[in-house]
Amino acid sequence: MMKMKIFKSQTKYDLDLIKRDIEIIKQTYNSFGVVAETRKLYFIDDGVSLELIPAIGTKVNKVINHKSEIALAIGIPKSELKFEVSPNNMPMILLTIKKLDYLKGVDKFCQIPLLLRRLLYKFGRFLTRFSGLNLGK
Repeated sequence: MMKMKIFKSQTKYDLDLIKRDIEIIKQTYNSFGVVAETRKLYFIDDGVSLELIPAIGTKVNKVINHKSEIALAIGIPKSELKFEVSPNNMPMILLTIKKLDYLKGVDKFCQIPLLLRRLLYKFGRFLTRFSGLNLGK
């Protein structure tokens, strides 16, 4: 098994959880008969990106088509997974996983998603319109 190269400062990331999820991804692919090797791990703002190299003879579509199974296995919505295929002749796939659990010291329960913030803002504007309060306008 090849050691994976880790780039960028990983002090704020939970490496044990990331390694566990990488093993789950490998096991999920193996259960479908897909052999893919992970080469490099890149840290992004709200998750990680993995370089996946499919085995010789494995079609790239076979790797990408298991997106929903991978998302279910690591416990995130399917929309939080993104596959980018290398335009070169080398069959490399960049798998981006957006998961806030990877960050250390982040109070995930206090973070409000963007759509909920917008909804609360509009609801507050609606209430101030009918209550007669003037909050800045």
